[in-house]
Amino acid sequence: MAMEPHKPIKHQLHSLTENDISALHQTLWAERPFEDVESFLGRCLHIMTKKQGGAVVATIEQRPVGFGLLAMVTTQAEISDLIVAPAWRNYGLGSSMIQYLIGQVRQLPTHRIEIGVTRSNPHALRLYQRFGFSIFKTIALDLGQGNELVDYLVINL
Repeated sequence: MAMEPHKPIKHQLHSLTENDISALHQTLWAERPFEDVESFLGRCLHIMTKKQGGAVVATIEQRPVGFGLLAMVTTQAEISDLIVAPAWRNYGLGSSMIQYLIGQVRQLPTHRIEIGVTRSNPHALRLYQRFGFSIFKTIALDLGQGNELVDYLVINL
């Protein structure tokens, strides 16, 4: 069943900072140990410091409700870990974060962006295809609950 988009909601985007870590843990990854989230976001900050990518935080009324990472992987950029809190999906936040991250690619030595999506997430697949991404390979990955098919999409800017 297709999800109906809601009316876009007023939100802000900013680059990840250390000050976001605790709130992102509470909002997006509360089921994970804080130390794991802190370590992951610390690696994201390191990527940003090395100018090898960027990380975006979406906020509503100053509360983080979304996150996305862009990182150089060999000769291309990859968008990963794109997440919007369930209550705020279908309000345009994912689209805004993708646009933001695509803009960050212009500061990197590549024009190719990849993104992966599980077959169990057709809504995200359609979102990426609306931006012009197209599937170039499918692989089976163990994402913690056995093998799952993951489509990898690409766009050349």
